[in-house]
Parts: sequence; structure tokens; C-alpha cells
Amino acid sequence: MAEDHLYTFDANKNAAFPANLTATQFIGSGASLTSLNASNISSGTLSADRLATSGATAGSYGPSAAVSGTNGTTMNVPYITVDNKGRVTSISNKTYTAVNTWRSISDSLEGTSSTVSASEKAVGLLNTKVDGLLAAADAMIFKGTLGTGGTITALPATHDAGWTYRVITAGTWAGEYCEVGTLIICIKDGTTAADADWTSVETNEDGAVIGPAETNSTTDNAIVRWDSTTGRVI
Repeated sequence: MAEDHLYTFDANKNAAFPANLTATQFIGSGASLTSLNASNISSGTLSADRLATSGATAGSYGPSAAVSGTNGTTMNVPYITVDNKGRVTSISNKTYTAVNTWRSISDSLEGTSSTVSASEKAVGLLNTKVDGLLAAADAMIFKGTLGTGGTITALPATHDAGWTYRVITAGTWAGEYCEVGTLIICIKDGTTAADADWTSVETNEDGAVIGPAETNSTTDNAIVRWDSTTGRVI
């Protein structure tokens, strides 16, 4: 075995160094190097196989296709944990159940929707209470206009006392001929169409005929005489 003051060779020409070895370049696979400190790696690219296990299991996460978030629909949503160095440490699926946030105004006010919030139910109860007070006071509730192009074109089968409509098309409503401007007022709750549940109040004098203010009675079968050319005063 050859020997000098810096290193020694064995029979297989493997060199042994008694102290630290410093060189500008090492050539070879480095397969037999041991106890390397990764903190000293400052350049190059490490194979993914050299990286530590992140804690995330290989697989697919989240919905496998586009889903519609209709009420009651369930879907998988990925839940990802990242450490303070930006490394993913875990991934899992969480089940999400969609809930409709858009509801009809009537559902919200009446509190009838199964998905209304506590505050919306409170509004619904208040609305019911107000309706009850209005009904108890026989209050008139203006619902819109009646006739061609109006809010409604026929009196509703289901109706509540106090509902009021203004006639915009002259004709027979609730069994009575009504001029434009007449108010049709519901006087009785009902769930079927019934003329008797409604009454009309004329708000104009078209076609009205009146007599002298001092006349409190008339004579049966007497002939009346017009007091003007308007066709309205006798």
C-alpha cells in the first residue's frame, strides 16, 4: 500500500484522507456519500422523490364536474392546510350542502320558506300581526286597479275583507255596473268568487240625477220636470 503525508491508498486504490478534503469540483455519482447536510444545498433541482412527505395524499379533491348550487345539493369542497413556508401539509374533502339564498318576497314576509332566517321569520310574524290589526279595524287596503291593463282583470276568487280596487274600465263588476273611478271593496273574506262579498262606491257623478235640497219626499206616480239642461237636476 502506497502512503504519503496527505492521504493513503488501499489495495483497491481507494483514497483515505486524514483531514478535511477541499476541492473546486468533485466528479462522480456521489452514490456512496453519506451524512450530507441539505442545509448546504444552494442551487440545482432536487428530485421530488428526495422531498419529505407533505401529509397530502395523492388523489382528486373537490367536485369532479361543474355543479349547480340548488337548494339541498351536496358537493365535495377541498380543505387545504398550508404551513408558514407555503407547503401543503394536508388536503381533505369537506361536504358542502347548498342552501338557496334567494326566496320570494311572500316566503320571507310570511315566514313559510323552510330556509328563511330567524330575522325573516320575525318579519313574517310582524306582517301577520299587522294584517290582523288591519282586518280587525276593517281597514281598506288598496290592492290596485281593475280592468283592461290594470293590476287585475277580474276580481280574485280568494279575497280578504278590506281589499279595494279602483275600476279603470267601465263595466259590470261584482254584479253592478261601475263607471271608471268606482271603488270595489271587499266586505267579506272568501276563497271562491262571490259578488256578494264585494260592494261598490261611486267616486263620480256620471249619470247621477239629483233633486232640490229641500225636497225630503216625493209623490208616487208624479211627473218630474228638469231644472236645467244638464240632464242631472230635477
